[in-house]
Amino acid sequence: MVPNDLTRPLSQDSLNTIEQLAKNITQEYTRVGLQDKLNITDAKIWTIDIYQDAVDFAYKPLRADFVVDANYQAQVYAVCKRNIALGGYRLADLIAQALKDEVPTQAVTIEENAAFDDEILGMI
Repeated sequence: MVPNDLTRPLSQDSLNTIEQLAKNITQEYTRVGLQDKLNITDAKIWTIDIYQDAVDFAYKPLRADFVVDANYQAQVYAVCKRNIALGGYRLADLIAQALKDEVPTQAVTIEENAAFDDEILGMI
């Protein structure tokens, strides 16, 4: 489960915990395994899917006599982890798309890099 006592600002231990959680989630919910969902690029559809997950898995079983047990928590946690992975992959894809023209795709020589640095420093 996710700890709810991470120090703020984040300590190195808290950062390590978050990195381990991310690693665990992306190992369990791989990009390849979620590719059918990742092929959908319309944010409106993402919103509907997430809403439907909340209704179907989190809220639908809740009734006045319902007891939140370990099985319910595990099921909801699994859906949350999948959606966290989807969100992370989607965010990475959006950033990569936005930066695709900004990031050089060829190796840059040390001389070219130095010339660029000099040009930038000259503007300051």
